[in-house]
Amino acid sequence: MFIFADAHLGLDRRNKILYKESLASFIYVMNKLYNEHIKDNIVHIFNNGDLWDTSCPKPLEYVVVQKTIKKLIQQHPNIVLHFHSIPGNHDLILPDKTSACDVLEGIESANINIHIYKQAKEITIGLHKIFIVPYSVGMLEEIENYKGDAKILFSHFSTNQMNMFAGIVDETHPMFKKFNLIITGDTHAVYSSKNKKFHTCG
Repeated sequence: MFIFADAHLGLDRRNKILYKESLASFIYVMNKLYNEHIKDNIVHIFNNGDLWDTSCPKPLEYVVVQKTIKKLIQQHPNIVLHFHSIPGNHDLILPDKTSACDVLEGIESANINIHIYKQAKEITIGLHKIFIVPYSVGMLEEIENYKGDAKILFSHFSTNQMNMFAGIVDETHPMFKKFNLIITGDTHAVYSSKNKKFHTCG
């Protein structure tokens, strides 16, 4: 399982200089994955939010992503790839229920499975049950009200400990007691809590 977040592709609306760098960084990370880490027949890649910097990416931006993911299958024709995308606060779910992540659905095939999570969902991969919560106004309530038995949480938010300016909740909040591992995007920095329960991948 490979987890990343906050690629922010299509950054030109905010930063023309970083536009090409964000696309090049995504391709670089995927190439490292192709060349060094593909060992199993079933591969799960998780994007924990903000794959895009906008809810409406330009064709060039999503074509780069589609081609990059297809290349993985071409280089490893015997694998089955599951690409999981959790909308973040930039590639967020729009009122008509679409998301920037929807453009990935066009590359589904016998070897490529695209999973886009527009609402909280519990999934199982191998022996691990994961509760997935996309970015939304009520996301913390969804986590707090979760009654399932998943011990892993994937989402897109910052805690006060990760970033005191962007944090929206404290890690000591009782809602997190039910989880053994919490991996989020959003923070744009590497962070692991002292007890190794919280990690960022953005």
